[in-house]
Amino acid sequence: MSPTASSRRAVAALCFCQTILSLGLGLSFPFFAVYLHSERGMPMLSVGAWLSISVLATAVGQGIGGELSDRIGRRRVMVLSLWLRTATVAGLAAAIKGDWGIPEIVGFHLVSSFVAHFFEPAARGWVADHAGIKDRHRAFGWLRTSTHGGFAAGPALGGLIAGKSYPLLFGATAAVCALCAFAASILLEDDRRHPREKSGDEGWSVLAVKDKRFRRLCALNALLAVAMAQLVVPLSLYATNFLSLNEAQIGLVLSLNGALIVLLQVPATHLLTGAPLSAALAGGAAMYAFGYAWVGRSLGLEGLLGAVALVSLGEITVPAAVHALSANMAPERLRGRYMGMLGLSRQLGSAIGPVAGCASLQLAVGRSPALHWYAVSAIAALSALGFFLLGKDLKPSEQ
Repeated sequence: MSPTASSRRAVAALCFCQTILSLGLGLSFPFFAVYLHSERGMPMLSVGAWLSISVLATAVGQGIGGELSDRIGRRRVMVLSLWLRTATVAGLAAAIKGDWGIPEIVGFHLVSSFVAHFFEPAARGWVADHAGIKDRHRAFGWLRTSTHGGFAAGPALGGLIAGKSYPLLFGATAAVCALCAFAASILLEDDRRHPREKSGDEGWSVLAVKDKRFRRLCALNALLAVAMAQLVVPLSLYATNFLSLNEAQIGLVLSLNGALIVLLQVPATHLLTGAPLSAALAGGAAMYAFGYAWVGRSLGLEGLLGAVALVSLGEITVPAAVHALSANMAPERLRGRYMGMLGLSRQLGSAIGPVAGCASLQLAVGRSPALHWYAVSAIAALSALGFFLLGKDLKPSEQ
């Protein structure tokens, strides 16, 4: 069944808010690791460890956000999360400007990571609520396009500002988050018509793992996330320390990733319409594998741009498909929890990724950093095989 006009408006409003939010986050957060390492002198391994702790906080936030969105509504959770993110990022900007200690600065980042990620499972549940089963893959594709529409411009602009003022960079992010929170308050209608979980029912951690196939999906999602997490922090540090690129060049590389997703996400999703979602996941994971192997062979900016372009093709394919598959597998009244569990699994992999990547790169000083990228490629290839095998156990309606 085709989506109604009201459903299309609901998804479009969320996509608009997501574009604003991604623009603001893209301004500063890709450069947080560079700030800690280059400006404050933290070793790469310590940077990876601190950021992995913040990703664990993100994982907990994802689970809580999914639970809350089933109980009190998607819109309330999204708006609350955006205002909390505004406050915490503003605090982070003030801490950087005041040259506070590393524990205080990382502490602000930790709190921001926790409260900000209530937003994601609520947003994905919102899309699943308003898009029919045949339209979800496209709808999640539009959400991805919106995410990277903002991210395409953010790092390129942020790279220019970072060389002059990190406090200004994070202050600008706080201002954009406030604008997004205001827009969401106005544009997103209350979602009371959608089912809510009764307060006496079991929690998300029990319900969402009963389906063994969904547990496999979450495990594969976490495994691939270890590889996906190499794209921002380890890649930025690799480009700085081994390829001698500056912040503006790193911003260009990351913006290429966002620009390709904006240009190709919707056409790719339309092209894959009707194809089994598990096949899309396996193919996307294979693209990650080839792309990261290419990073290991890159000697400068041009090679890195080509490698990131191939990694971006994997990123175009995987997230929309995995979210659509999760929504198709979830009971209607528990979609927020399923999205929260899926997000939690991704964040667990993302927590392992930076610390493992930074440790590997630090050990590679004076040796060959290419071995790190070949290992990442192997992890992505293993997840591709897992998605292919999972497809044999899925129902046609879920695919």
